[in-house]
Amino acid sequence: MQRAVLPPLKPHPRHCIVPGGRGNLTLSSCAKTHMPAQPRAKLAAVTQSDPIPHPELEADCDRCFGLCCTALSFSRPDGFGHDKPAGILCHFLAGDYRCSIHPRREDLGYEGCIDFTCLGAGQRASQQFATQNWQRDPTTRRQMFARFAQLLKLQEIRQAMIEAGKMEIGEVQEQQRLQLLTEIAKSADGMGDSGTEENDVLTRAQTWLNEIIKHANRRGGPWRKR
Repeated sequence: MQRAVLPPLKPHPRHCIVPGGRGNLTLSSCAKTHMPAQPRAKLAAVTQSDPIPHPELEADCDRCFGLCCTALSFSRPDGFGHDKPAGILCHFLAGDYRCSIHPRREDLGYEGCIDFTCLGAGQRASQQFATQNWQRDPTTRRQMFARFAQLLKLQEIRQAMIEAGKMEIGEVQEQQRLQLLTEIAKSADGMGDSGTEENDVLTRAQTWLNEIIKHANRRGGPWRKR
């Protein structure tokens, strides 16, 4: 039996190094180890099923400032056609924040872009900063990139908590799951009170998932609803 071990929650990688700030997130690692999101991938080992389609996890590039092509870094060895530092626009990002080579990404060596999804973090961060002059203000730009990084983590754990709904868990655990999902949604959808509270719910959700995976391993998995 292959054990499903959920690792501690870590900053979401595609290098979202926030220029001038802290954090080290990379697009290349996301494409390789976080697609599907890491907690979701670990749950899949237990539920042995495909992810649940969910509108709150869909990326909407039309409402995004191309943050995955700006905030995050990538490199040739990881499935991208050129090396790009974090915080620098990809040279294929057009003025309307759309990819100018989108239909030809695979042919041009950008498989990493195809594999990546922000799970809706991009449009959420973009809309929160839509009225601010982030293009000309480096401080605002760093804040938006940092928010994007946090939203990547929130959306990733949100996906995992939705997936956990497939599992045979007790009534108390299901109530806990729904409560955590409500708190995650509040933070991810722009109604959270503070970064401290968001980090707290991320930690509590990760702990809850760890316990569920541990229980599933003891039972011998797969552990899904019939």
